[in-house]
Amino acid sequence: MLIARGGAFAAITAVVAAIAIPAAAEATTGVVFGASSYTSSMTLASPIQSYQAASVTAYNGGYIMGTGGGAGRPLYQYNSSGTYTGTLAGGGLDDRSLFTDASGTLYARQYSDNRILKWNGTSFVTQVTLQGTLGTQAGVYLNAAGTGYIGLDNNTLRTWNLDGTVSNTIATSLSGINVGILGNYMLMFSGGTLSAYDMNSWTLADQTTLVGATDSFFQSYSNGYFFAVDPTNNTKMMAYQVGPASSASAVPEPASWAMMIGGFGMVGGALRRKRRLSVRFG
Repeated sequence: MLIARGGAFAAITAVVAAIAIPAAAEATTGVVFGASSYTSSMTLASPIQSYQAASVTAYNGGYIMGTGGGAGRPLYQYNSSGTYTGTLAGGGLDDRSLFTDASGTLYARQYSDNRILKWNGTSFVTQVTLQGTLGTQAGVYLNAAGTGYIGLDNNTLRTWNLDGTVSNTIATSLSGINVGILGNYMLMFSGGTLSAYDMNSWTLADQTTLVGATDSFFQSYSNGYFFAVDPTNNTKMMAYQVGPASSASAVPEPASWAMMIGGFGMVGGALRRKRRLSVRFG
């Protein structure tokens, strides 16, 4: 019969407790963005005409849709790698914002128009008309929950219910171009810097630098990508993958691995010694 003496397990427990196993560390570089700066990850080339000054682009997770400023511009379609796949002549708007809902359906708001337009596969049709005042150039987007619309007109923020009725009007001190919504943050762009403002407190939550991006009449953010006209060639749009910050489990350092392995060796040795000391025959 094998009997373990009482001190054996206490000694083993003490050895195990002495091993410092590093906990998984959370590595985030910002509250909103995953990096302090980004470079363009792809370039979208217009096959027909320049993007010029006013340009908006949306990404629905499968296709990228972009259009240049000016009435009657078509929608250019690209795959998720940035390769041009076709032109949708039914666009034909002077868009000021393009955005998608959770299902990937495309919506637009055009210059000096209070309507939100929905793409039905061949053309844009009226989804809803927003009530109240809305600046001619203001970009409007669907909020993160998909329960209403939000737009910034100079320093006045307005929100609407899905039926177009005004739900709130807020005076803010935000500066820059409203380019889209990321979760509970409104994204503003100015001077190469993308800023995220908390829509509860309207305070600056995070910023990142977009290398090579400069102010133009319109830029846009959609589902993890920021789009801006290439300042060196206005027939191209630059795409920056600026998805939200994410936490990652840190891999233990080599020294930590050595300590862990050494500790396990100590446990094994203790078990062997205690086993020899603890055996008696009855």
